[in-house]
Amino acid sequence: MDIFKILLIEDNPGDARFIREMLSQGLGANHRVKWAQKLGDGLTLLANETFDVLLLDLSLPDSHGLMTLEQIHPSYPNLPVVVLTGLDDEKKGLESIHKGAEDYLVKGKTESQLLVKSIRYAIERRRTAEALLVKEQENTRLEILRQTAVAMAHHAQNAITPV
Repeated sequence: MDIFKILLIEDNPGDARFIREMLSQGLGANHRVKWAQKLGDGLTLLANETFDVLLLDLSLPDSHGLMTLEQIHPSYPNLPVVVLTGLDDEKKGLESIHKGAEDYLVKGKTESQLLVKSIRYAIERRRTAEALLVKEQENTRLEILRQTAVAMAHHAQNAITPV
């Protein structure tokens, strides 16, 4: 079983403790959590370590709302982000997804099993997307090689065919 490296950016120590407990219930010993209380501290951790998933609160002392997500996603587009917020707002949830989050969960309405499922799915969706991108790039490379070979064959044929 995989050991998940999780970055939790959450300013409320009580919520952070509760989220860690949910992760322990759902993942057992198969996870490691680093916790940051501010976005700036989380960005420092991201710059120095690799994580499998980011659990992100949108209300932090140094960032608020969707701007929090917008400050992370462009620099770490392949990092799956699961938003964990106290704001039960479907519109904000959809906006978060449009801005790069994999999921939007509401604290107090999320249990251990849902959180773990969301994390696993977020990680797997990113892995699948990355694998598809690699295959697409390989197909593009092969198509360029094929077109080059066809062009060279035409050129060679024209060079040896009498007019």
